[in-house]
Amino acid sequence: MMKFFRKHTKVLLVGSMTLLMIVFVGGSALQGMLTTDPNRDVATTTRGKITLKDQRIAQGTTKILESWGIAWQRMGGSGTPLELTDWILLVREAERLGMKADIAEIRSSAPPDVLNEMARSLKVRPDDILYALAQYNTVQQAVSAVGQVTTPSEAEVAAAARRSFERVSVHAVVIPAEAFVDDGAKFTEEEINAQFTAHRESEPGAGLNFGYYVDPTIQVQYIKIDRDVLASPNQVRVANLDRKARSFYDARRASDPAFRRPIEELIEETTGDSIGPDAPKPEPYLSWEEAKDKAVEIIRRQEADTAAAQLADALIQRAANDLYDADRGDDGYVVVPESVKSTDYLAALVGHIPASLSYPDAVSIVTTDFFDVSQADDIDGIGEGYYVPQRIGKYETLRSILLKTKAILQNVPDDKGINRSDYIATSQLSNYALRDGKGNVYVFRVVDSKAGHIPASVDEVRDRVVADLRLKKAFREAQFRASAISDCDDCENLKEAYEKDGDLSATITAKAITGSGFIEPPPIVRATRWEVASGAVKTMVNAGGGLGEIPMDVVEQFFALEHADLPIGVFDLPSRSAVLVVEWIETQLTKTHELDDQRKGLLSLMASERSRQAVQDWLNPDNIRARNGFELITG
Repeated sequence: MMKFFRKHTKVLLVGSMTLLMIVFVGGSALQGMLTTDPNRDVATTTRGKITLKDQRIAQGTTKILESWGIAWQRMGGSGTPLELTDWILLVREAERLGMKADIAEIRSSAPPDVLNEMARSLKVRPDDILYALAQYNTVQQAVSAVGQVTTPSEAEVAAAARRSFERVSVHAVVIPAEAFVDDGAKFTEEEINAQFTAHRESEPGAGLNFGYYVDPTIQVQYIKIDRDVLASPNQVRVANLDRKARSFYDARRASDPAFRRPIEELIEETTGDSIGPDAPKPEPYLSWEEAKDKAVEIIRRQEADTAAAQLADALIQRAANDLYDADRGDDGYVVVPESVKSTDYLAALVGHIPASLSYPDAVSIVTTDFFDVSQADDIDGIGEGYYVPQRIGKYETLRSILLKTKAILQNVPDDKGINRSDYIATSQLSNYALRDGKGNVYVFRVVDSKAGHIPASVDEVRDRVVADLRLKKAFREAQFRASAISDCDDCENLKEAYEKDGDLSATITAKAITGSGFIEPPPIVRATRWEVASGAVKTMVNAGGGLGEIPMDVVEQFFALEHADLPIGVFDLPSRSAVLVVEWIETQLTKTHELDDQRKGLLSLMASERSRQAVQDWLNPDNIRARNGFELITG
């Protein structure tokens, strides 16, 4: 605590002066928090009741802590912010554990001028500030005690070392079912209905994780601002075009690839018969006369980009003005008036744009068919669009924005720190203008949606069911092919077995499916040092070398192949709709010198992670309330 005061004395002096203005408006309220008011019980706990007075005192205490720059709500780096109730319970717990701050030490270490100035600013007594700091110190002592977890044993460190240092080397053949899909395969109605019934209510997943739940679909209406049209001579007027183009050329001649002479011309000029040793070297850049048209075109595109952005901003601002007085519903979304819901609203929006930004030939309005959000990136034009903030903010795409619409998310989250304006109602124009790779700009809104649902009959998803049956049939073929190469009796190794099956290798090669065929991945480790130290439970391992992600239980079987009669195994990868054939090559055990070299660091990392997790668990609001038997008094 003394170090805290010595380190922050100057900052606290400045902070206290800053608080004068704040307290001028709200200081009396803060003073009221620390004075007596009518009392009543608000909750029961195993540490006694919590009263209204307790809450008001805690609020005054935490306000003082905040004024000293103490982030009590995020103690120990806790993920979920603490509330006043949690603070009250933590103080009581710390005191029950025998933790107690030394008020005299805190008083002697607090600079009197800072303490008195802060007290005047907050309109409280200096002792109130000391009381608040003592409470914080008491809780901090308890946090430190909780963090002193048991040091990992030698056996635990050895097991951790084994997981992070042991490696297995394998050769593998990945046989994807996709390589054997027969697009003409037919199935009986009985087969189709059986497949549909088995997975009718499930959401579709990756590979063989079938599901026929119909995702929500949405319909988008957007205004497209065509950059190429704006850049044409009869659209955006560019003052002093030639002068701007020449200035751009002079500044960028040596750096812009557009002004570099084609390499073919340079080669021709340096290899011709008339070129001698004393001849001047050819100029690698285009002259102004040669580059003028290109420079003019670049300036036109730049001016068109600016005009497109200005037009998009004007459209978004006009739409925002139309919702200026709109209320928010119980779901948190803006209540959109009927005039904005009109299918002609975007046309009216464009019609109100000032003449200085009106480029009718460059503007078009498009309404998409219904699609689900996973298909957003595939929509021509706007699906390729993106928003990049100029200063702060988040990179956005059509897909990421649609995930925050009423059509997909029924209620605006009430989490602290979210930007509610990012969540848009149906028919409300998005605040984000998207730009595609060609420079076209889009402003858009969701105009309609269809709720997700369980299909009433197979006819609604028949194509999906048939496609899945074809994939299942292809997977059985992949299993058969995997079994055949693993059982090759006259083959020296897996690579030879794969190459000997010419039809299999040719089929996989022809399909050019990434991560398939024969693969020699680098040695595979079970987990990283951090994963081992933190106790993170892994379900997948990224094997690298093109082998990709493999389930952890399958990786463990790679190690076990060392002790098998035949060190070759066949493993189904249903999430990838593929079959994996693996030949064990070598297990690289943890060497004694490796364990000795890494033991200290691994031990420290494990202890640190355990301490961090113990503190975070102890400071988790749900855990605080559960272990203290917290129950809110209702009625």
